[in-house]
Amino acid sequence: MSGPATQPPSSRWKGWLRDAIIIFVIILAVRAWQHQDVLTGEPPALAGISLAGQPLALSNFAGNPLLIHFFAPWCPVCVANHGNITHIAEHYPVLMIVVQTEDNELAQWLANHPEDNPAMMMNDPDGRWLAAFGAKTLPTSVFINAEGKISTTELGYISTIGLWLRFLWN
Repeated sequence: MSGPATQPPSSRWKGWLRDAIIIFVIILAVRAWQHQDVLTGEPPALAGISLAGQPLALSNFAGNPLLIHFFAPWCPVCVANHGNITHIAEHYPVLMIVVQTEDNELAQWLANHPEDNPAMMMNDPDGRWLAAFGAKTLPTSVFINAEGKISTTELGYISTIGLWLRFLWN
């Protein structure tokens, strides 16, 4: 009696490689679909009042790289990503835009996150600014270069290393 037939190691590697390529292609296809309407080039003229009650506009950051980060306290991926965003905000300007969040929920978020700077935060209760950038998912991170152009937009979680690299290549 012989044991179960086993595949030679080269056949197993070929199967794993095939599976990895299929997964990679699926990820690229989903990413392309998510980014189909995302703006490139000139950003919309974003302006409003910060959560600290001060006027805030993209033009305030002319000549400097900027990260515009759209998030919501009710979004689990946004919450998981928040530490990375606050870390990069210690080194670069980050404009945080809270999307589709009730005032009481936003007040609770600020009370629980003293590291956030209300002067660099705006509320987008209707998701109007998120839509103006062509994004449909949260979190969305829009990188504006020193020339004032959108250099890249990331949808979903972004690591601290990913944030650093985008600012270094911005």
